[in-house]
Amino acid sequence: MKSIKSKIMIAFIIINITLTSFFSYFAYWVASSIIEKNFIALTDRTISDSLNRIDMFLEKIDKYSLNLILGSEMEKILTKGYGENINYPRLFAEQVQNLTVIEGDLLAIHYFGVDGDVYHYPFTSSINSIRDLNREGLIDAYRIEDSRIHWSGIYPQTYYLSDSQQSLKIFSGIRSFKDSFQPGIKGILLMDVEEDKLYEFIKNISLGKNGQIYIINKEGVIMTSSEREKTSAKIEQPVFDIVNTGDAGYSYIDINGLKNVLIYDTSGRNGWKVAATIPLKDVLYQTGSIKMMAIVVGIVVIALSSTISFLISTKITKPIREMTKLVKVVAKGNLDVKYEARTNDELKDLSDGFNYMTSSLKELIGKVYIEEIQLKQAQLENLNAKINPHFLYNTLDTIYWMLVIAEQHEISNLVVALSDMLRYSISKSGDQVTVREEIKQIDNYLYIQKTRFKDRLDVEYEVEEAANDCYIMKLLIQPIVENAIKHGLEFQSQKGLIIIKVYEKEEEIIIQIIDNGKGMSEREVKHLLNRADTSSLKKPGIGLNNVNERIKMFYGAKYGITVESKLGEGTCVNINVPKVLQPGGIVHAEHSNS
Repeated sequence: MKSIKSKIMIAFIIINITLTSFFSYFAYWVASSIIEKNFIALTDRTISDSLNRIDMFLEKIDKYSLNLILGSEMEKILTKGYGENINYPRLFAEQVQNLTVIEGDLLAIHYFGVDGDVYHYPFTSSINSIRDLNREGLIDAYRIEDSRIHWSGIYPQTYYLSDSQQSLKIFSGIRSFKDSFQPGIKGILLMDVEEDKLYEFIKNISLGKNGQIYIINKEGVIMTSSEREKTSAKIEQPVFDIVNTGDAGYSYIDINGLKNVLIYDTSGRNGWKVAATIPLKDVLYQTGSIKMMAIVVGIVVIALSSTISFLISTKITKPIREMTKLVKVVAKGNLDVKYEARTNDELKDLSDGFNYMTSSLKELIGKVYIEEIQLKQAQLENLNAKINPHFLYNTLDTIYWMLVIAEQHEISNLVVALSDMLRYSISKSGDQVTVREEIKQIDNYLYIQKTRFKDRLDVEYEVEEAANDCYIMKLLIQPIVENAIKHGLEFQSQKGLIIIKVYEKEEEIIIQIIDNGKGMSEREVKHLLNRADTSSLKKPGIGLNNVNERIKMFYGAKYGITVESKLGEGTCVNINVPKVLQPGGIVHAEHSNS
């Protein structure tokens, strides 16, 4: 049995562990959320800054190309306005060279006329006609006749020098050229930019150990990436689906079985997107130290609170332990003890109550002792006044032999049955008997009743052999059988039947007394059961109510009588008692008047 001190300590410790664990987890969760949000916000700003610099870079090329084709000199060159026998490729190169202010940004500039003219600066390439442009898929999407610049995806291009060639990954700005005096597109201006120029904008962005960053065009092609080998490939479809849901934001996505944060922003110029994917574990790597700190703080708090709990519980329970020792002294019969509380709280009230109890108990024991002596004297006087049961037995025995001599065998058998019942009910009153003994006395009682009712009463027994040797209270069944005859069968015209069943059910003995009498309505059964529950213990007689109260007093409140009945069909009285295999095998249940 755990002491109050142990219970208080355990309660304190459980509360402390619960609260400490909750607040430690809450602090860890808040810190993780803050770190995650700050990382996302910082990455978002970094992506936005990179995107702004990319937009400025592309805008610079856009303005340069627009100034190039709108210049009057370039228009004369592209429309051959200087006449025949002019070296227009040389004039194109000179004009481009004169206007070039972004030499470090553009790799090469090409012009492809619809009439077959091709101009390059500073290098020639493997693309030498509009047909080549179509074959490479560079102008398939550029069929509309507008003057805006369009940007291709990443594609390989070979450049030819005087004595060598070089293959590079590039993307191109594409713009149409129109004659001021004639409708329609006259040619295509192609401005090549090396993919490395885009990579310069993202290569210094730090996204943790395993984070990746991509620049993606509107078709989902990776223009450049921190994973260089993925350049010019299609971005994974789940990533493309998410970044296309809006212009900017972040989301969570599983990549290769790991949860990642996807952060993206969109260019307002050409619809390109800069997207970053970072494993969540990399984002939250800083929380490891926070988690360890929370665990250490939690252990320290729990240790301190446990020590404080021990001290508090010791102080609280010390008076209780002292009083418990005094209670044990009282239990041994010494009522001359008192406890003086040193506090002015509930323990003071408890000590006053204890002192009052011991003094009252001492006084009460004195009174009970005197009353018990008086009761014993009264019982002795009552015993002397009783009729000697041997006189009754001898008288019935004399009547029996007189009837035998007179050959009145039926009546003599009734006298034997009555004598057995008298001897059974008077001797050892209150003892337990076996089911077999109780059934034998029921058989004597029913023999007398069958003699009275002639052929109007039949009896059937269904008693399990295993139940015969179990012990039950004396006179448990007979009052119920008597009640069945008196109230169920006595005044009916048809032949009466009583069935007595006794069987084991788990750790209980079930006894059923069934009759085919007039039965009762639900209201009568309910009234009968209510009377059985509320009848006074001092009510005389041994009827249904009395038997029910005897069962509950002897075995406990969970045992007793239930009644099932249907008007015009009969009644079944059920008795359940514990299975007892030897006399005295059940402790009498405490009875409460509450």
